[in-house]
Amino acid sequence: PDAGVYVVDISGVDRDPMVEPELIGFIPSHQDTRPGEGTQVIELTTKFFSGDVLVINNEACGKNAKGGVTLYDVTDPSNPKKLSSNFGDKEPGSMDANEIHSAFAWDTGDNAYVVLTDNEEATDVDIFDITKPNRPRLIAELDLNEFAVDQPDLGLTDSFLHDMVVKQFGDQWIMLLSYWDGGFVLLDVTDP
Repeated sequence: PDAGVYVVDISGVDRDPMVEPELIGFIPSHQDTRPGEGTQVIELTTKFFSGDVLVINNEACGKNAKGGVTLYDVTDPSNPKKLSSNFGDKEPGSMDANEIHSAFAWDTGDNAYVVLTDNEEATDVDIFDITKPNRPRLIAELDLNEFAVDQPDLGLTDSFLHDMVVKQFGDQWIMLLSYWDGGFVLLDVTDP
C-alpha cells in the first residue's frame, strides 16, 4: 500500500538551504508493483502534447503486479493526471505488459520516445513512440547480445540489460545501454 511516487516541492531549496522540502502528493503503484530507477520527469513538446510527463517503470513484486510503463501529466505537480497506464511489450495472448526493470524517455522536438528493459524476453530493448503520450506504440524490439555482451566464458547465454540513457550529440541521438558485467552498447537512435 505504500509503493508509489512521492511528489515533493523543493522550490526554494536551491536558494535557501533552510527551506524544507514539502510533501505535496503521492501517486500509488498498482498492488504488488513497485516503481524503480526508471522513474523520471521529462518535458515533452510535441504537436500532440506540451508539458511535463512523469515516466514510471513497473516492477513486479507479487501475484497481482502490473508491468510496463505508466505516464502522468505532472505539468501541475500538485494535480497529476494519468496519460497511459502499464503499457509495454506483451507475450502473445497476454492482456498484461511484461515486467520491466528500467525506462528512459527523450524528446527530439517533433517526436518523443521511451526505451524499456523488458525483463521477460531476450529481445529486452523495447522502444515506444510516446509522441502522443496517451497512445504509446511499440516501434522497435532488439536483442543486443549480438554485441558480445553475453559472456559465454562465465556460462551466460545472454546478458541482462540493466539501464539506459539517451543524449543528443550534434544531430545524433545516442543510447547508452548498460549490460552489467557484459559492458556497454552504444546505439544511434536518431531514427529509433
